[in-house]
Amino acid sequence: MTRKNKPTKILEYYHNRFNHSIHERKIPFFTFPIFQKTLKEEVFYRLQFGKKARNFQPKVYEKSNFYLNFLQSTLKIFLFILLLTTFSCGVKGNPKPPPSITPKPVEDLTIKQYDGKFLIYFNYSPLYTDDRPMKEDFKFIIYKNSKKFDTNLFKEDTTYWFFDSVESKETCYQIQVKTKHKESTLSKPVCIVGKAINIEKPKPLSISIVEDGLKLTIPENGTFNIYKVKDESDFYPIPYKKVVKEKEFIDTNVELDKRYCYYYTALIDDVESEKSDTVCKTFKDIFPPLPPENGKLIVDKNEAIIIFEPSKSKDVVGYIFYKNSKIINNTPIKTYYFIDNDYKPGDVYYVEAVDKAGNKSQKLEIKE
Repeated sequence: MTRKNKPTKILEYYHNRFNHSIHERKIPFFTFPIFQKTLKEEVFYRLQFGKKARNFQPKVYEKSNFYLNFLQSTLKIFLFILLLTTFSCGVKGNPKPPPSITPKPVEDLTIKQYDGKFLIYFNYSPLYTDDRPMKEDFKFIIYKNSKKFDTNLFKEDTTYWFFDSVESKETCYQIQVKTKHKESTLSKPVCIVGKAINIEKPKPLSISIVEDGLKLTIPENGTFNIYKVKDESDFYPIPYKKVVKEKEFIDTNVELDKRYCYYYTALIDDVESEKSDTVCKTFKDIFPPLPPENGKLIVDKNEAIIIFEPSKSKDVVGYIFYKNSKIINNTPIKTYYFIDNDYKPGDVYYVEAVDKAGNKSQKLEIKE
């Protein structure tokens, strides 16, 4: 190889080195001029000094290395910040699942032997499995011993029930809710074995009004289920009250001037009898409130102040005042004192309490 060919070889060597640096070290395109300048400086220096320039490291090359390292570090930091920003934006947490269109299953299926029949009942509010209200038609599919069972299904509000004949072997029932698009899972099975127990029809309840509500008196001893219904012909599968060894029950969940109806069944070994005849009563407040107490008269010339302690009855709406047996106010006043500016010696005052139903208490006499 002649001397004039050495620069060509050196240039080829550094050209290959330059390309290698670009591809292997992934040098950004905007640093190419720095590396080109560095290589030209090295070639010129090596041609002048030969082997003495073997350890030559131009300052430009050092500077380009510094820039490269700086740019690579900056790029890494930028990418890290970009990732943090990306993951911190938008809705936090897992994405919400799509709305359910699967009906919620029946959860409280109950069975009992009632009046010589099996009575199966449950409550159901039409909801999807994500508790959204169901806004489409649905139906119940009844299974008896794992086979579809056709029968009449009765309904009142959210309560459903049906009857079946008594069988001496174990009989199991399940319910499934079905819409046009989906069907629920089967309810947990309820099973029963029929019992050969005959119970006579109970005698009717007696019903009376007491101050706190309606008192029901059972004419027999034993264990009973009391049912509260809308009228004489109404039926409801769920007992209102279970009574054990008691003959009286007071229903305090009543409102003035509303009519309430009741019947009951006798229970022996978890078997219910035929229901008694239904009795009904309108609740009215016929009891006067307790009178006010400890009246006192304070007189100052022609002015008299009547004071007293209020009635202890809870439903009092006000008081009516009398002077010498003559009524002062026709409408009850909610107050615990009264001022008369026309007092004369010997005047006598009376106060009576009035409740929500208009019942009046005994009069409290107040005089000097």
